[in-house]
Amino acid sequence: MPYYISDVKPASDRKFRLRYRKNKDLTANIYDTFEWLLIRSGCLLFSDGKDTVFFNGNADVKDGDCSGQSEKRHLFEKMSVDITVHSFTANDIKGILYTLPGSYIVYTAEVQDEFAFHYCMEELKSFGGGLLAYVKRKGDPMMSYTTRVQCAADDSAVLHDSMETVYGELIKIMRLNTDGIINGYDSEFLHDFRVSVRRTRSAMSMLKGVYEDAEEARYKNFFRTLGGYTGRARDMDVYLEELECYDELLPDEMKDALAPLREHFRWERDESYEKLKNFLTSEEYNIDLAGWEKLISSRAHIGRKGFVNTKKAAKKALAKIFGLAEGITDGIGADTPAEQIHSVRIAFKKLRYCIEFFTLFIKEENTADVLTRLRALQDSLGRYNDLSVQCVHMQERLNAEKDAKVLTACGYILAVLTLKKAQERETAVEFIRIFRKGRKRVKKSLGI
Repeated sequence: MPYYISDVKPASDRKFRLRYRKNKDLTANIYDTFEWLLIRSGCLLFSDGKDTVFFNGNADVKDGDCSGQSEKRHLFEKMSVDITVHSFTANDIKGILYTLPGSYIVYTAEVQDEFAFHYCMEELKSFGGGLLAYVKRKGDPMMSYTTRVQCAADDSAVLHDSMETVYGELIKIMRLNTDGIINGYDSEFLHDFRVSVRRTRSAMSMLKGVYEDAEEARYKNFFRTLGGYTGRARDMDVYLEELECYDELLPDEMKDALAPLREHFRWERDESYEKLKNFLTSEEYNIDLAGWEKLISSRAHIGRKGFVNTKKAAKKALAKIFGLAEGITDGIGADTPAEQIHSVRIAFKKLRYCIEFFTLFIKEENTADVLTRLRALQDSLGRYNDLSVQCVHMQERLNAEKDAKVLTACGYILAVLTLKKAQERETAVEFIRIFRKGRKRVKKSLGI
């Protein structure tokens, strides 16, 4: 059952005589995530008013499960496509023509290569595949959405102008995700928002003096406050996700004990989100964010380093942050206190952000491998930190809980988490050892 797509409606000519008869009009509603994850993975979810159909890249499946491609994200109605349906004949060929705005999808009962070639039609795998091709042709800026800052390198740029671009992109990402947080669509809106806040804070700590001291102090405090609200909410998101896995850790006779624990953490999550939502919709937040936008785009409060060449500042900042990472990892081993491991995590996060920011401007060619290695190290340190936080929360529940079954379940989970934490620590320490062993090569790759 082949389908074809064309930009031109097939019309009668010397080779084919076409006759059309209108059947009906319908509307196809296209559903996807905020950043078009389904389309990006070559899939499509749509409804024709009667059935909900999932095109999985190969075929249309009624009521198909798309969770594997959408990563459990909220699905929005992204587009409505008005379609007129005609049946047609072309000599002895019978088929159906779906007329979309600016495109035509053709269905024939059997493969019609000659017919398709004659009208320059592209073969498709299904009707959903045709809609997918149509949506891609229409385009949408969100199809290229990323949390990574993107801008052109410029050897002559100064810090104020470069950071206006960087901070402006980070504000844009924050604004794009704010509505999703306020409406509680899914947890990834907070994740992307929080990443932009962290990157802003890291950049401000790495590049002091781009703005006047009083202005920098004001907005450092603003983003620190914002980071506090987002941090607690994100911690509870992660904890609830992990809680879903705890069923697998518990013996069957203990599984029921998780219900009150799950309810407690949902309450904590809802409370932390409510505080965050109240802050994001407050006059204070909106005045401060607008003030930050005005500051970075204006030359009224440029600091002592605002006109320093970006490339030179980037090299200097990279060397400084790298030196801090070298120093703090010296002597890391099995007996290193947890507080120092946490400091190492922060140091490598700053180093990764520093490289991501400044390779935009210094055009080094060998940073991709460095970033890959840093992400692996940072991911391990992040898992270790998450497990540490979960252990603290579970210990708090043990201290406060009175129900014997819940106490037993919490104690069992805490023991498993503690073991996982120790294992992840060993992995992180090994990554650190590898970093230190190859740090001279990394410095050379970064040009510092």
